[in-house]
Amino acid sequence: MDRISNSSGINDPDQLIEEMAWFSLEDLAGIAHAYPEDEKLIEKCLKSQMID
Repeated sequence: MDRISNSSGINDPDQLIEEMAWFSLEDLAGIAHAYPEDEKLIEKCLKSQMID
């Protein structure tokens, strides 16, 4: 993957983020989410941003 911009960082005041990485939609299903109820919303958002 190519880097397309810089990030000013992640705002994580509760320090719940344990890892940052790129995953495919298929790989996301195998991850233990801190908020599993948000998994479908995350998938929907990512699919809406996909380029054919």
